[in-house]
This record gives sequence, structure tokens and C-alpha cells, in this order.
Amino acid sequence: MFYCDPDSRYCYALSFDLDDMTIDAVISKDGITPSLVPEDVPLRSGPPTREELLVHYPHKFSWAQLKTFVNSG
Repeated sequence: MFYCDPDSRYCYALSFDLDDMTIDAVISKDGITPSLVPEDVPLRSGPPTREELLVHYPHKFSWAQLKTFVNSG
């Protein structure tokens, strides 16, 4: 499955699994694969973009752990 962010012009190849969600590749629309580093992805006001979430707020748990937490009560 692919997700294309219209604001940043990047497309993501997503793979979904019950235990984990990973981003397989980040591809810009001009064909260049950028590396995401905090210096290249500044924080801005408003809701965070997908790049801001990936770089500045990395996940700390798996989907299985989240599912267990939500179903616990």
C-alpha cells in the first residue's frame, strides 16, 4: 500500500502486519529517496506531518502492545 502526502510531496510504501507497522521506503515524487533527519524536518505549528511524526516522535511500542493496552479495559 502506498501513502502520498500532498504537503511534503513524498510517497511511502507501507506494510501492515498485526504485530508491527513499518515504512518500507520513502520516495519523493521526483524519484529521489531522501533520508529523514531532524535537521531536515523542522517542527512547525499545527498538526504534525507524517515526516515530523517519524523523525521527532518515533513509536515506542508495537501494534500488538497497543492492542493489548486498548483491550485491557
